Amino acid sequence: MTGIILWLGGMFPVSVTGSIRLKLGAPPSDRTVKAVVDRIVDMLDAASATEAWTENNQVRFKVSIFRLIWNWNILVPFNAGRFVVVPEDLSLVVRYSLSVLRMFLFVTLILAALLVFFFWQSTDRMEALRTDLPGLGLAWLWLFGVNYLITMIRMPLWLRRGLRRDPELKRQRA
Repeated sequence: MTGIILWLGGMFPVSVTGSIRLKLGAPPSDRTVKAVVDRIVDMLDAASATEAWTENNQVRFKVSIFRLIWNWNILVPFNAGRFVVVPEDLSLVVRYSLSVLRMFLFVTLILAALLVFFFWQSTDRMEALRTDLPGLGLAWLWLFGVNYLITMIRMPLWLRRGLRRDPELKRQRA
């Protein structure tokens, strides 16, 4: 199973990666870095992450598939992730790598099941493949691809908005 997941990871984007830069008025202190790490944990808790923990300047989290949350919750597409806070000159850079493997597998398996259903319901199975496969391929692009793009746009906005509220960062920017 791990080999299949690694192969898929090389073929399809099964993680969202990126970074944001928080400009400060002075070089970031260890206190500021810790405040940002703690704030990210608080943001993950508020978004109903199943687990969130810190390791030095990193925050790691896991998200259970069974949670009672609104479907626009920022963590819905993810099964796990990591944020790394890096001080640089007069700013902090928050890098993130967030796994969307569960969303990838869920969409792929549901549409594969639909293809099998259409295939077995058809009297001309080759015709069913020719007619149904392109439509299911477009459905996959829509369900996975558009959700992936939305996630790529929303994550840095959510992160930046949440970190702006941190009092230590406000003090450091002044």
